Amino acid sequence: MGTNVLNEIKKNNKLNVYQNNKLLFLEENNFSENTNSQYFNILAGGTIINALELSKEKDLYDFNLEELTDLISSYPTTNRNTKRFVKYVIGRYLDYAIERGLITTGINLTTLISNECFNVSDNILKNKYIELSDFY
Repeated sequence: MGTNVLNEIKKNNKLNVYQNNKLLFLEENNFSENTNSQYFNILAGGTIINALELSKEKDLYDFNLEELTDLISSYPTTNRNTKRFVKYVIGRYLDYAIERGLITTGINLTTLISNECFNVSDNILKNKYIELSDFY
């Protein structure tokens, strides 16, 4: 179904091992073109997630609860719903990893993440808006 996007990603990018893992996840799930594009951009498209994987030298499915919570808490957005969607996408990837035996505990840690990680920093929100006094 969504193979054109995946073929373009493979053709136009030199992927690291973690990005290849995400590509395999997308290929095996037969998502739509739009879903493949969204999920790849969140999980592997040069985002904070892939940068953290590279710096920690481990795949997202090997992150512990604290690392996953910190990741979602610090995800660069001013929208709580975006953070919820990122958590959902990560959860889908972790479910896939459990099915493949990559997470030996069989526990999807995203189910344990508290709602506090969806809070958006006041500083981020403040930078998004201009005070009326800034115009004078």
